[in-house]
Amino acid sequence: MIFEKHGNTDIEGVDSTNACYGGTAALFNCVNWVKSSSWDGHYGLAVCTNSAVCAEGPGRPTGVAAAIALLVRPDALISFESKIRGSHWSLVFDFTSLTLPVNIQLLTENFFKHVI
Repeated sequence: MIFEKHGNTDIEGVDSTNACYGGTAALFNCVNWVKSSSWDGHYGLAVCTNSAVCAEGPGRPTGVAAAIALLVRPDALISFESKIRGSHWSLVFDFTSLTLPVNIQLLTENFFKHVI
């Protein structure tokens, strides 16, 4: 809605939602697109966020809220060598006891009321 409101509708995108790897996947998707034959000159933008509120106890200090946005273009200062990168997936439950003290849907709805 934000883009249409400002007349910018020539965009493509995908939401990649999962745990820690989501930001990495978004970045790799942008790099792959910019390096592909389908690239049309538009920059890629990977927005990576992470938030966790852990239950009371020894895990509570590991709670986090962070965000970073990465603009991907062919002449960027950081380069990615696609032939020497890799990913590994394994079914590991390294953290499964996250709890949220607020209704995340209400929080999101209220946030977007102010942004849009």
